[in-house]
Amino acid sequence: VSTQSTGALSQRGDYCIDSAVSGSCSGILTAESGVLASMGYPSGYMGGLSCYWMIYPPPTHQIQLKFHDFDLEAVEGPGTGDCLYDYLEVSTSSKAAPERYCGQSLPQTITVNSTRISLRFSSDTVLSGRGFFATYTSVSNTAVPDCTKRLSAASGTISYSRREAQCDVISYVIALPSSFQITYKYTGSLLDGATSFYRSSADLLTSYSGSTRRTKANTLSNLLKIVVNSTSPGSSFALSWRSKDKGLCGGSYRVTRTPGNLYSHRSYNATGLAPFQTCTWTLSASPKRTIILNFLSLDVGPPDDAIAMRDAKKRTRNVARGKRTRDTDKRKKREKVCEKTYLEISDGGKTVGRFCNTREMRVYESRTNSVRLRLVTKKSPGKGFHVKYSRVT
Repeated sequence: VSTQSTGALSQRGDYCIDSAVSGSCSGILTAESGVLASMGYPSGYMGGLSCYWMIYPPPTHQIQLKFHDFDLEAVEGPGTGDCLYDYLEVSTSSKAAPERYCGQSLPQTITVNSTRISLRFSSDTVLSGRGFFATYTSVSNTAVPDCTKRLSAASGTISYSRREAQCDVISYVIALPSSFQITYKYTGSLLDGATSFYRSSADLLTSYSGSTRRTKANTLSNLLKIVVNSTSPGSSFALSWRSKDKGLCGGSYRVTRTPGNLYSHRSYNATGLAPFQTCTWTLSASPKRTIILNFLSLDVGPPDDAIAMRDAKKRTRNVARGKRTRDTDKRKKREKVCEKTYLEISDGGKTVGRFCNTREMRVYESRTNSVRLRLVTKKSPGKGFHVKYSRVT
């Protein structure tokens, strides 16, 4: 909150209260420190107010909210302790109920290791008081727990115990190079909550709750995110993971709404395809979903095939027959030309065709949730291919 203003200033202890600050009814405060006052303070607040402030400190900072003056109408419900008419609500957690304050008693200083503090001030139209004045500070605090653990080892173990954890929700993110696939073994005993496994930030693989015996699973992904949400001290789990490099080319991939990239070989941007190799990629999506392939580059055949393909396309265009017959002829000619070095596409186990260059295949949408790409190279292959894949929503 800026204190540079042409408005009038009033003194309160060691602080100067800017009329522009005290005149604000709501706001989002992102500075590391500042002041907060009810509208009209200290002359008194108006009736019928509903004001809302959010304090957002920098990440991994601790927030301290200190009240220096507090004077609101004090009317409480019989036996409830809840302020009925004029009150200030302070919330430090999305799960816990907010604390409500009224009257002339100064609230205690609030210190939280939280991402935010929200305040809501409400007044009726009858009685009022001076209002309230508070300051907030946020300082870097090494004691603020880091609730996300990032791991990059090809294999390892995770041992979780709620008694030792500092967060109700903890995330473990294992991220490896794109040519790796992660498999894991999990044994857990959660008295409440669940442990959820994701292939990406939104692609849920599975969840475990209660007592789970040793379970093994292949993620078909180079990324594994584990989110455990538990508040019971007796909750625990043990996990081990290992990974396998899929090699120079090929592999199995889970297709989600988040686009992914496939390259014919690791050094796609630096070198051409290696001769005399066979590689297979399998892409699978959720049931009843289809897959779209966008070929940004496709050049797997030698120069001879490119020339022959051009000539074959010219001859096909000159054939004045029905569309189905022309398509059949085009496929036969294409497969004859691409018989040595080619990329073969299969959809649901049925072969779609063999392709050598981008002219023949740019975008393909599958009819099933499973697509296979098979690359076969012989002598003098081309540059390779780059295809972007995603799930059709």
